[in-house]
Amino acid sequence: MITYKIGDLFDLEAGYAFKSKDFTDTGIPVLKIKNVKANSIPLHNLSYVEKNFLKTKKDKLARKGDILITMSGNRYDGTKQTWVGKVAEFKHEGLYFINQRVGALRPKPTAEIDISCCSYFLSSGGFQNRFIAIATSSGGQANLSPDQILNEKIALPSIRNQKAIGDILNALDDKIENNRQMNETLEEIAFSIFKSWFVDFDPVQAKVAGNTPAHMDAKTAALFPSSFGDDGLPKSWREEPLYNIATFINGAAYKNMHFCDPKDGLPVIKIAELKYGISSQTKFTNTDLGEKYKISTGEIFFAWSGSPQTSINTFIWPYGNGWLNQHIFAVKENGFASLAYIYFQLKVLNPKFIEIATDKQTTGLGHVTVKDMKEMFIISLPNEVRECFELIANSLFEKIKLNLTKSQTLTELRDTLLPKLMSGEIRLKDAEREMGAAI
Repeated sequence: MITYKIGDLFDLEAGYAFKSKDFTDTGIPVLKIKNVKANSIPLHNLSYVEKNFLKTKKDKLARKGDILITMSGNRYDGTKQTWVGKVAEFKHEGLYFINQRVGALRPKPTAEIDISCCSYFLSSGGFQNRFIAIATSSGGQANLSPDQILNEKIALPSIRNQKAIGDILNALDDKIENNRQMNETLEEIAFSIFKSWFVDFDPVQAKVAGNTPAHMDAKTAALFPSSFGDDGLPKSWREEPLYNIATFINGAAYKNMHFCDPKDGLPVIKIAELKYGISSQTKFTNTDLGEKYKISTGEIFFAWSGSPQTSINTFIWPYGNGWLNQHIFAVKENGFASLAYIYFQLKVLNPKFIEIATDKQTTGLGHVTVKDMKEMFIISLPNEVRECFELIANSLFEKIKLNLTKSQTLTELRDTLLPKLMSGEIRLKDAEREMGAAI
């Protein structure tokens, strides 16, 4: 292993300070601090600017192979994820601008390095903590300067071993990404069927027009009415408050006095954990505030408070046992419908939840209350129609849960292998063997 300063190997290109008036609904996407996470750069929830910025700011475009690093962010306060010092390789094609306080590390022509290996090293827990530790604070915000980043030291093996390490970890991340895309497709299938049957009423519309419902066998088609009632619903169908479809249990108010050493307790699941999983910033507790707050793999949760566009959502939990914090509902079956049906119903309604939370937004936060859910009406289906949908939905739901569990296993393996590969504790052949068995 040879130790370098990051600045010996990389130059740092800072992003551009786009003004709020520059952002539009379409155009060239802009990568902001919120879009850079440890080891990943998900391309959703993006902002955009006009294409004419290409004439003057082409040097502020991300390049495939850049290592992006967030140079500002909140310090972790128990509810907010720390954003400063997050690092990920930019692996995407196309035009993407880099916003201010996002830096792009680009290798010097003389540097003998593997980009993927360096990115994984810099995104490791040890480096994340180092970046957080050296960041300076201003008004509660943590900031990294270019000099602080470039003067940090990194120890690298030979270029041959760097490439091998990069290949191993990339293979694990590729499989995790494949599982994510598969789940996206599975959810789209379920949403499409749900919307067609229970929002647009396509089978009923077809029968009213004297046609056979598309993509539906005769037995299933026979379950749907052939006319609409005066209320605009399929005849004999009715509405029911959303709140009736499940039991919603709000989490407990865990406080600093409840937290303990990780080895002595279970993780406290806040909205950050629902979105990002268990991290070095997760709090743990051995305080039992009630058995109803204990959670396990495969349960679903509705985050009802937070930034509407990024926090209000329904999640499947794949990370093992824990304790549920406030601002999140554990969603339990109450005999109305299967957990799969409940999950897809809540996901389909998410745009409405976001709208409700946005209308109530104060100081950046919004919320959806029990009162809102009691006043939101959904279709209360005949049992035979709901059961028909559940035959499809249950299968899709189980596949989604399985993929999440597999991805969690792969993530744990990647995060376990990374420090061992960095330190030389594990041989490359042994790491390849473990990866092969997991995939």
